[in-house]
Amino acid sequence: MYEIIATISATVLAAFIAWVSKQANRRSDEQDRHMEAQDMQIVTLFKKHDEDVQKLEDLKQKIAEDHPSETRVRAMFSDFKLYLDQRFDRMEDAIKRADK
Repeated sequence: MYEIIATISATVLAAFIAWVSKQANRRSDEQDRHMEAQDMQIVTLFKKHDEDVQKLEDLKQKIAEDHPSETRVRAMFSDFKLYLDQRFDRMEDAIKRADK
């Protein structure tokens, strides 16, 4: 009788140990898959970062090419000021003629 109980106990213990081992392996596999997914996300993130850096450098270069020089900006404002002065002079003349 004790032999049967001992055999059943050993079988139950072996089954329990096998089940615990299987659960540990399953969790280990899940963690491995999770780590692989994180590694892929990190690689993708760095790739995206490198692409963004290149796009930013291209944009900086385009802005530098399209940006007028200080001399050109000063000339544009000077021309604009001259244009406004001429318009105000005409308006002043028109007002003076209208008052007469």
